[in-house]
Amino acid sequence: MGRKAKTTSETPAVKETTAAKKVIAEAAKTADKKTETAPKAAAKKAPAKTAPAKAAAKSSVSLKTSLSVQYQGKDFSSDDLFNAAKDVWSKDTGKKIADLKSLDLYVKPEENKVYYVANGNELGSYDL
Repeated sequence: MGRKAKTTSETPAVKETTAAKKVIAEAAKTADKKTETAPKAAAKKAPAKTAPAKAAAKSSVSLKTSLSVQYQGKDFSSDDLFNAAKDVWSKDTGKKIADLKSLDLYVKPEENKVYYVANGNELGSYDL
């Protein structure tokens, strides 16, 4: 009585974009509702000072992250994956790594592949 997984032909980028649009739309609706329900007396108050908010932003702690993909006895760190993608992109296009402005990776271990989108429109892939 197991459930079958729903399969789609959408790429991860399309799924991510669709999900992001839904989140943005929800946030906009919530913001509109808060604005509509705010008491009129609150609108007459003097604007709040923004200096404390800026001070709080400056004192935020930097977050250190890491990612490791483990599959069939292999282990790949995010640094390894990005460095390999940069090298492959550089060799495939003949451009310098300094010309790279953005790089999105899609790891598909079941295919033993990493797909990348460089600078928003240059597609490529390499084997794990």
